[in-house]
Amino acid sequence: MDARLKELELLSAIERSSPFKLGRQSGADRDLAAFLVSNRFVNDLNVQWQHFENPPTGLPGESDLERKLNREHVDTLSKILGGLEVSLYITHSGRVRIAELSQTLRSGKLRDPFGILWDRRHFDVDLRIVQLEASEQTPVAVAYLDLNGLKAINDTRGHDAGDVVLKAYFQDASSALADRGDGYCLGGDEVGLILPRCSREEAVKTICHACLLLQIRVRNSQTFQSRLDLQ
Repeated sequence: MDARLKELELLSAIERSSPFKLGRQSGADRDLAAFLVSNRFVNDLNVQWQHFENPPTGLPGESDLERKLNREHVDTLSKILGGLEVSLYITHSGRVRIAELSQTLRSGKLRDPFGILWDRRHFDVDLRIVQLEASEQTPVAVAYLDLNGLKAINDTRGHDAGDVVLKAYFQDASSALADRGDGYCLGGDEVGLILPRCSREEAVKTICHACLLLQIRVRNSQTFQSRLDLQ
């Protein structure tokens, strides 16, 4: 698994259920937890504190509050490295980190050979990201489409004709999606659709729209072919 995705998963889990109980960790998992604490993506500023009008200072430039924050920071790191259970809380920096990781994982993606849908290699990562972002208020819908009869076209009219049909099919799927989600070429005529923040009813409506576009295209092509035959 991509290390960035693993970090995003842990940060998202902490954000959803702060305080997040983290048990004994080892190896890469322990390193990741220590990294989040060390960079103050979790637990920073999470201390009980009483305000003083004239707070006393310890070392030059260090107040009691700063000393307490540093002590809590080191104590959390010590527990993680020592294999003890700790409670983790997301911080503002952690929420910014979640947004940065999501953006990075979504950037630099490749398109299918026609330049219409996303390449299949991005489907699993993008799906995992929207799953982490989903909630009861912001559900995610996933759909799979395939095109019947493509093999017959390839066998009778050649793969160039099949490519024309595939391209039209991808275009209709993309047009139906508009800005409601992303489409992926999963291989051959298999298409995957990811619709974040989309209810089941909205997803069904979008898929029906894609099918309608295909039906209109087929009818138009049949009419055009009939006119050619008459000539």
